[in-house]
Amino acid sequence: ELALSMPRSALKMANLWAPGAVPEEKIITRLSLRQLLAIKGWLNESFAPSCTSLTPSMRGVTRAHVKGGFGSIAARVLHLRELPPASEKELTEAQRWGTEVAPIYRRLELLTPLLGEASELAVNLDRARSLEEAQKPTTLARMFPKASSPRNLAIYAAG
Repeated sequence: ELALSMPRSALKMANLWAPGAVPEEKIITRLSLRQLLAIKGWLNESFAPSCTSLTPSMRGVTRAHVKGGFGSIAARVLHLRELPPASEKELTEAQRWGTEVAPIYRRLELLTPLLGEASELAVNLDRARSLEEAQKPTTLARMFPKASSPRNLAIYAAG
């Protein structure tokens, strides 16, 4: 039996792709929430390697919270993590930080498709090599057009 395994952080890199335009306000909200959670001492969703473009999780945040603005979203996110409510100063500081960092995040986001593609290729080549070491001939090829999905590499193995 082959023991094919990759660190979760490496596999996350293969999921990097540009899903389309995200409104600036949503980016600022996520970045502000990360900062607020860091201020509150909740570090597991604030810094790498666990921090991705989808953190902190918005699970449990409804449209009503979003309509209520950042304070309403923040209150819900903190409540779900059993953290104390944020002060006005903490909310203001988090929003200021999110607004300042958003343009930097946007520029770095331009590299996402390149890094994701290279990471997916590296993961698949590593897996193909492991199969070849187990005497299973392999071929790495695209399954379908890139426009259909950025995750379009397949390993074909015989035997």
